[in-house]
Amino acid sequence: MTNFLAIVNRYEFAQFYRFGYMFISGPDLLPFSGIDSNVTKTNLISHFQIKTPFEYDEEYLILHLYHDMDKQNKIQKFLITDLKSIYPLSSQAKQSIQERIDSRIKLEEPIFESLMPAIISNIQHNEIEMSISALWTIFDLDGSSDLIKNKIGVDHIFKGLEFRKEGIKAFQTQNQNIWSILIAYDRYEFFPNTTLGYFFDAGQVFAYSKQSNFENSKLFTLLKSIKEDSNTAVIISELENSEKSQSYISNTNFDGLKFHIAAPLYLMLKDDLRTSDDLKQSKYFTKSSLDYLKTFEDDFKAAVILLGSFFGYKKVYDLYYDKLNLSFFKNYKKNDAIENNAQTEIVKVKKEKAKTPEVEGEKENTTNIIIEPEEILPNVPIETTEVFEAVDIEFLKEELLKKEVETTIENSMNEIPVSEESLIIGQDFNIETFILDILKQQGNVLLTELGDKIKIARSDKKKMTNTELEREIIKTETLEVTEKSPKKVQRKTGFVFPRSN
Repeated sequence: MTNFLAIVNRYEFAQFYRFGYMFISGPDLLPFSGIDSNVTKTNLISHFQIKTPFEYDEEYLILHLYHDMDKQNKIQKFLITDLKSIYPLSSQAKQSIQERIDSRIKLEEPIFESLMPAIISNIQHNEIEMSISALWTIFDLDGSSDLIKNKIGVDHIFKGLEFRKEGIKAFQTQNQNIWSILIAYDRYEFFPNTTLGYFFDAGQVFAYSKQSNFENSKLFTLLKSIKEDSNTAVIISELENSEKSQSYISNTNFDGLKFHIAAPLYLMLKDDLRTSDDLKQSKYFTKSSLDYLKTFEDDFKAAVILLGSFFGYKKVYDLYYDKLNLSFFKNYKKNDAIENNAQTEIVKVKKEKAKTPEVEGEKENTTNIIIEPEEILPNVPIETTEVFEAVDIEFLKEELLKKEVETTIENSMNEIPVSEESLIIGQDFNIETFILDILKQQGNVLLTELGDKIKIARSDKKKMTNTELEREIIKTETLEVTEKSPKKVQRKTGFVFPRSN
């Protein structure tokens, strides 16, 4: 008999308890030699890295199993009698789980609780990577985020998040990296409630990193001299062209990454997203705003990395999934060319300059567009090649408008092919609607008599030639219209008035 540890989620344990058996694959079983074994602790941390991530520590349990290993099978069957002990991940998890399970079940003390920081750190690392990757896709950013992350330092980001988790304020930090302080930073000073205020914030973070007094600095004096309603471009220009800020700018340049730009952008976006449920509600999530932010290139990318690190995947995954066009979504847009391996028709458009007489000030007259469809299936010849003459759009609009105004029954009839061989199929063409639409333009038609004639025509034959249709229309040209008075429509106003007594 061998002792094993197995990590299972709470739902799996409930099913194990309900049915009395469960299957566990060999790689998921950890040989258990004792609580104090460093090997056991290391193995548990490694195994949690390949488990589905969790948000609350009550979602998983560690089972102590006692079982004869069947070496011939990679998957082992365990009975409920093989279960010796149940370990929750933390004291808080123990209390929460104990209230929800059979009161006869005993939960052991959380002897592996000391491993939780390492386990959570791994989950958090992946969470941040997923969040940054999602924002990269949402914002359509080019290149890799790795270069920017290296300039910031991933460890510095995690340190800042650790400060926030432990409740350590930015002004309480000492001898810390400026990016860590930025992550931990929250405003407590009375800086302008405008874009300029975020540049004050960045200056304050710099002062914290140098453990100096910001209000007594040249940078503070410079920022105070800038109009509070100045836009981002004006503020940056003032900073980069003033001697008072040169020490600040030179000391916060990280291989071309400009802290004096990246930090205010991050703080500005962070404040906006804090009051929004997701990115869609952000006032900056518009094409014009994003296009402008992208002009800051790597500095904006740095702000995005910090933003993803601060909020995590939970804040962005909804919009990210819309962007991905997931195949299991109801609104999935299927790509037939990929799904069905079908060949799509490729249309080649060639523009050929039309030959025109050589005259003084010769200019291009028109363009012939030749559309040559390629074969979709083998051995199917292409019979025709259509040639379309390009027409000036404005001229076309004027002609269409003119035609619409001058349309009469005579015009409409002339547009219909009058060949006896050309048939209008009753099932595909609504004769009544067609004639009525034309005659309404004429103004004087007895619609009742016209309707009777149409009924007779439709009952006598399923098909009608264009010539016969023309005759029916001509017969009705001299009829008079009997106009009906318009129906009175009662509309709801949206207001509810009390009834008078």
